[in-house]
Amino acid sequence: MIRKNPSGHLPVIAESAYIDKTAIICGKVIIKDNVFVGPYAV
Repeated sequence: MIRKNPSGHLPVIAESAYIDKTAIICGKVIIKDNVFVGPYAV
């Protein structure tokens, strides 16, 4: 789920990255190719 960030920064996530649906990615973050973000990661 994408929520509005008050500062306006959004993550940049590569197509090949896996983000678990329970993980939280927020802010000015760059997730590159073949990265795995596991369950409940913040």
